[in-house]
Parts: sequence; structure tokens; C-alpha cells
Amino acid sequence: MIIDAHAHLWKKQAGIVNGKQVYDIGGGRSNFGGEIKQMMPPYITDGENNIDRFIANMDYAGVSGAVITQEYIDGNQDEYLKECKKRYENRLKICSLYEEKKMGDVSFFDGIKICAGRLSDRNLLNHLEPFKIANESGKFISIDLADGNEQTEMMQKIIEMFPDSPYIHIGGDEANIKVWDDCVHCREYMQKNNIKNVKEYVSQTATNMGNNVGFSGNNFMGNNVNPTFQQQPVNNVGIQQPVFNSATLQQPQQTQEMNDEMPF
Repeated sequence: MIIDAHAHLWKKQAGIVNGKQVYDIGGGRSNFGGEIKQMMPPYITDGENNIDRFIANMDYAGVSGAVITQEYIDGNQDEYLKECKKRYENRLKICSLYEEKKMGDVSFFDGIKICAGRLSDRNLLNHLEPFKIANESGKFISIDLADGNEQTEMMQKIIEMFPDSPYIHIGGDEANIKVWDDCVHCREYMQKNNIKNVKEYVSQTATNMGNNVGFSGNNFMGNNVNPTFQQQPVNNVGIQQPVFNSATLQQPQQTQEMNDEMPF
């Protein structure tokens, strides 16, 4: 069983980052607060990162289920993700987006996404409501921490405050490794442990994180990053891939021709 542990969906991109709008301009590109970025393949000409395309790609690749997270650059997609979940209940786990205000009813969602590195107040101890909700309702937290170690001690305190939260999904696919290269402590650690470069250090850290979370009795979900920065399922370090029940998970629909040709 293959699980995509980090994906995004939107019907219409309407994001805001640092007070600047993020929106589709065609050809898979977006205006990112004045900077043009290729956010999707160029043949996605309608700007939709929609569920139909996503499920079709999952079926083709033999992916059974996916965790759908959110980001400020997407714009709040809560309502659209609820529609998607109703159509593909057994294949999707979805996150509600925390936006630094009192949260509404999130009972339909499986998790809560916190864009911690983009918060106007980056002190996580001032944003306990989503963690409290997750702890009480068995939902998972999906969180992108700020670059460097600014929020690591805060995160550790929060984990200790809410020990019953079953899952923590920590994003690292866009980690700014220059921060690691500039860190005196990181360089000392690399030298002491004969780590050749920052890419190797990132890979080792992702694996160690998964092991440490597992040893503490919690579950780890996410992607491991190897030295060439190709994402791999975290199962390769022996940690559980939680959330999905394989007994009820709808398997991807594939034609016989696809099964004959596909190597996976």
C-alpha cells in the first residue's frame, strides 16, 4: 500500500502571503506576491489543482490514499476539501487550515494544518487552540515550522503539554538548508559525525526524527528526504504510516493494461 503523505488541492487558488495575493495566471504559473512561480505543470492551463486530476494520477501511479494538507499560498480550501472527502472518503485524509483566529467546526476534518513559519505571531505557545482540539478529538497536526531552530523548543513544550495527540506531521520538503549550513552547531555536529554535506545531514535528520518519534510512543508520518532530495515513504526507516485503515481503504482502480505495464 502506497500513501502520499503530503499533497495540496484547490479549485481556485486565492492565497495571501505577507499581505500579498497569490493567484493563478495561466500555464501552471502563479503570481506569488509579485514574483512569478511555476507552481504546477504548464499544461494545467485552468489553474485548478482539482480532485479529479489528483485521483486520476493516484490511480495511474498505484497510490491508495493521500493526506491533503493546506498552505496560505493556496488560500483557505476547507469547503472544497470537504467536497473532495465526501466523494473519496476512503482515499483521503484532509486538514482544516488554522488562520490565527478562533477555529470553527472542524469535526469533518481529519487534521489541522498550521503554517507556523508564516504566522504573524510565531510564538507557538500563543496558538494552543488547534493543538488542544487535536488532542481532545484524536486529529493529527500538520505543521511547517519556521527555518532554523526558532520554534523547536516551543514545539517540544507543546508535545509535552498534549501527550495524547496521536500524530504529528512535520513538513520539511521546503526546508531552507542554507540555514543549516550557516549554523555553528550544525557544522560542529557534521564534523563530529563525519557527515559530508548538508544534504546528507538533512537526510539523516529526517530518519532520526522518525525513529525518535517512534521510540517516544507516538506515530510519525511524512516523507524521508534522501541525499538527492527525492522524497521516499518514511516506512523505509521502520516507522508506521498511520491514519489509513487498509481494511477499508479503497484501492486504486487500474486497467489490466496498466497493471501489465506499470513496474510498481
